[in-house]
Amino acid sequence: FSSSIECNSNEKADIVFLIDGSGSVGSEGFTQTLEFLKVFTRMFKIGTHQTRFALVVFDSNVHIEFKLNTHTAAAFVESDISSTT
Repeated sequence: FSSSIECNSNEKADIVFLIDGSGSVGSEGFTQTLEFLKVFTRMFKIGTHQTRFALVVFDSNVHIEFKLNTHTAAAFVESDISSTT
């Protein structure tokens, strides 16, 4: 995945990702999903008064990886997405 698109809006946005972490997507599918999320988040200006992201993974349970108010910088969002298992 790659993108050179950037969201230039000054509007605030809260975006919550809900992704399937069950065995049905497989390891490769899960990794591809995480890569897509990283590319997608790079298109936005991340901050308290800009775009905020949250990530929830479900399998037989629900796992909140990070909440909307967890990160105020893109590098931290991408780092947490990368460390999601």
